[in-house]
Amino acid sequence: SSAWQTFSDTNAEEKFTDEFLPHLEDDNQLTSCDFESLCYWTLTHNGTHSEWSVVSPKQLKGTKARTTPAIDHSVGQSEGHFLLLSSSDAGKCEHQITSPVLPGSSRQCFLQVALYEAGPTMGNLTVLIKPVLSDLVVHSEVLNHRRPDTHRDEWQVHKAMIGQMDEPFQVTLLYTSCVGEGGVSVALDSLDFIDCVSGDEAEDLNAMCGKSFHCVNSDVCIDQSQVCNFHTDCPLGEDEGSICDALPFGSYCSFESDSCGWSASRQRSGWRRVAGDELLEKQDMQGVTLQRTPGHFLYLQVKESNSFPEAFIQSSFFPPPISSTGCQMHFSLYLYGTFNGSLQVAIEENGTADVPLAWERQGQSTDDWEAVALELIGLHHGFYVNVKAVWGQGSSADLAFDNIAIGAACFNTDLNSLLQMPDFDFLSPLPEPSVTEVSLMTWWFNSCGASGPNGPTQAQCDSTYRNKNVSVTVGKEGPLKGVQMWKVPATNRYL
Repeated sequence: SSAWQTFSDTNAEEKFTDEFLPHLEDDNQLTSCDFESLCYWTLTHNGTHSEWSVVSPKQLKGTKARTTPAIDHSVGQSEGHFLLLSSSDAGKCEHQITSPVLPGSSRQCFLQVALYEAGPTMGNLTVLIKPVLSDLVVHSEVLNHRRPDTHRDEWQVHKAMIGQMDEPFQVTLLYTSCVGEGGVSVALDSLDFIDCVSGDEAEDLNAMCGKSFHCVNSDVCIDQSQVCNFHTDCPLGEDEGSICDALPFGSYCSFESDSCGWSASRQRSGWRRVAGDELLEKQDMQGVTLQRTPGHFLYLQVKESNSFPEAFIQSSFFPPPISSTGCQMHFSLYLYGTFNGSLQVAIEENGTADVPLAWERQGQSTDDWEAVALELIGLHHGFYVNVKAVWGQGSSADLAFDNIAIGAACFNTDLNSLLQMPDFDFLSPLPEPSVTEVSLMTWWFNSCGASGPNGPTQAQCDSTYRNKNVSVTVGKEGPLKGVQMWKVPATNRYL
């Protein structure tokens, strides 16, 4: 983007620098431009020179310039600055400036611009609105509709409705006049995006959500314990997105890339990380769900003939929770077969001798995954999570753990602060993603048990993706019947 800055030397001439700025210091620089300080609108060039120049009436006094404003609009003084169209190319009819990238806007958003025209001819000032990631202009509007007899050699304020934009966008102001040197004097000032990020809406949403987590660009509030629990609750999925990347290592693990620090503890353990398709050839499975489960998980086969009638696994070390409010541990559990024993989850707190039991399951369950949530309270030190399975005679069962999450509320009291929009140059090529970026989050899809020429039903997919981070809509009729439709949760790079 172009940053245009003015300063005066001993000859009182205006000089300009074109420099790349990695980020804006405040929102006002993004939404307001009065040409008295840095302005982040991009100015078009004619060859090697800009068609536009930032000038002041005082500076132009005594020059051969055409009729120009006696004062600027934003300051109302002869020392104030404005943007003057100074093209001398008689063959060029269109002259434009382009706003910086705005991340989105509210329903009340509009652009206000001050326009000065002087001369015998009429030009058109048109506003064009275009999403950054699209080549299509979504709105075009001519601002300066006036009768030929209207007195024009004074500042006129025009407004263009922007409305709600749910994706990054830019606005282009296009002045069209096919008259060259001597035909018309055109200046712009006070370029302001107004009510584009509504403070009232933000305050209303904060009041409505209270201490809950409020989802981006929606009126949805969710409990803090639902953030980073492998279940998408926000419409755009940000509660399970990049906000979870900052959690301590091992506290948010789908086991797709590795075991996230979960390892055998104290004794030999039968737990191992496997993928569902690795179990397809295994003949002694108790059910069929694990073989059909996409992706990786921790697996333990329990048999009476095992060398050790118990198996341990332990997490990596987690820092002490900042808050006990909404601090929960979530995981998906599979337990099926004859299990004459106990499955236990215990918290081993650093610096204490006790290892209190946080959760226990005895007996057998069904051939399906089960979502488990348990409160983590009374923790004042760093800790480990221990999982222990013990069994007796006659046991023959399959156990599995997946999507283990120590929720974000355990390690941060203001989760919405983690959703600040990152600095991002939408116009530059994306770099190759690093290994960590590639593995941030994975979504697995399958045919939901359908085969042959017909796709699955909504009920089949709801059952298949239960307790997973995938939610699809299945078409009921027409060409999309049986087609799974998935909404991409956020603008990002996907592999």
